[in-house]
Amino acid sequence: MPIKSKKNKKRFSKNKHIILILAIVLLIIFLTILFENGLIKNPLDKLVKKTQEINAKDLCSIIAGNIIHTVSDEGECKLQCRAECETRDLEFQKSNFQLIENDCNSCICYCK
Repeated sequence: MPIKSKKNKKRFSKNKHIILILAIVLLIIFLTILFENGLIKNPLDKLVKKTQEINAKDLCSIIAGNIIHTVSDEGECKLQCRAECETRDLEFQKSNFQLIENDCNSCICYCK
């Protein structure tokens, strides 16, 4: 069984470190290319994006003395908000519905 000298061990250890560093650098470059080309979604995008506030319009009208709403409750507000966020390629976060007497209701969407 051959005895390895200390020089060979040091050289082998240095080579391992260099190969490891090169592999990490290549991996970072590869992932960056994938993120930039949109092949993989960047997980940091969600942290960086600001929440957008969108006002979903309640198209109300008076018919036979009654106000008819397109957004009459929290459920309809949430559905409309999901649709608004999707059309803008954003992710739905939450909705805020406010019932207003004798006027159009308020529905505010939060998308990210």
